Amino acid sequence: MKNAFLNENGTQLQISQLGKSADFQTGVIQDAEVSGVIRVKALEDARIRLANDSSVGVSLSEGETEYFNIGSSQLEVVEGSVNIMY
Repeated sequence: MKNAFLNENGTQLQISQLGKSADFQTGVIQDAEVSGVIRVKALEDARIRLANDSSVGVSLSEGETEYFNIGSSQLEVVEGSVNIMY
């Protein structure tokens, strides 16, 4: 990876640039800026999926944080609430 962040021991660290964030509840997220690599934190037990997907989605336990690359697809919160940094 070009220009990777290294700590004082020369170890490469996986980091994400700080961006905008918002809380979302059940429904399709209409904000077009929510795209690319996102950080999702479950504010309560939650389930998310791509809006055009008919699967049950990804289950997140309260407090769990995960990173996803959703490209330009719309995200849907199937149940619960999440905080998304984009």
